[in-house]
Formats: sequence, C-alpha cells, structure tokens
Amino acid sequence: MNEKERKHLSRFFQEWGKLTLHALKPGGHLFIAMNTFLSQLVQSALVEAGLEYRGMIIRLVRTLRGGDRPKNAEQEFPDVSSMPRGCYEPWGLLRKPLQPGMRVSDCLREFGTGALRSKPDGKPFEDVISNERTPRRERNLADHPSLKPQSFLRAGGIRCIALGKRHPL
Repeated sequence: MNEKERKHLSRFFQEWGKLTLHALKPGGHLFIAMNTFLSQLVQSALVEAGLEYRGMIIRLVRTLRGGDRPKNAEQEFPDVSSMPRGCYEPWGLLRKPLQPGMRVSDCLREFGTGALRSKPDGKPFEDVISNERTPRRERNLADHPSLKPQSFLRAGGIRCIALGKRHPL
C-alpha cells in the first residue's frame, strides 16, 4: 500500500469508528477481525475515533495469506518469502469509554456492558482462541473471502453481556 491508500483507509476507519462509537452503549465492546498487515493502521484509526484499545484476540487458524515470493522474481528467489504465512488472525478488541466516574460494575448494572463474559467453565475470557477453518458446506452458503466458521461465532468464546444474558455476536 502506498501512502495515499493508507491515508484513505485510515480516514475510512476513523469515520466508521465514530459511527460505531455512536451506536455502542458506554462500555460496549467492539471485536474487529483484521489481518496482521493492516491491524496497526485500523486500530490506530479506531482509537483516534474515540474508542479505547483493550487488546488483541488471536484466532489460531492457517490463513491463505503470506508466504508469497518476491513479485516477478519467483523463479529467481524460490527459497524466500516477502511475508510469513499467517497462522493466526488478529481481532482488535476496543471499547466505548465508560462515562466519567463510572466503574465497570456501575456500567454492568446500568447498561449491561463493560466486561467480557467468562467461559462456560468459569475461567476468564482468553485472548487466544483455537479454531478450525470454515467447513466447505458453510463457505458454499456465502461468497466471502474471510468467512468465519459458525462454531467459532457460536461457541468460540466470543460472547457479550447484555442484562445478564448471553448473546452470541
């Protein structure tokens, strides 16, 4: 990407972040799937829009990206790659700031937001999630380059808190 393309992408995510910030309740979390190449740019733009950076969730999965040989010199340099092949997918974790003077417990009581639900076994939500590739039968349902498996979205540990009930994202 050249500088003009990076600035355009950054502006897009700043504007998108402002819209997201407006839609979220205080303490509401945003999970955004990215690739390693763009993650720093996207998250910086979302922070500039007013969201708080809360960390990264790493989805372990073998991607198709990376391991590329130098363009137009593949035969000349067969034993090198310009980027490592991805074995994980970074998900940015951001949150709409709490209201001034509000604690997470206050936010949970008032808005049902502000924290991440523990796993079913009672252990804390973790920042690394193992996952399989999306099964072919699911990929056949939607033409999307980065389709997530239903098992990940339903039971992969990503849940939100809303009035004490579990809601898959």
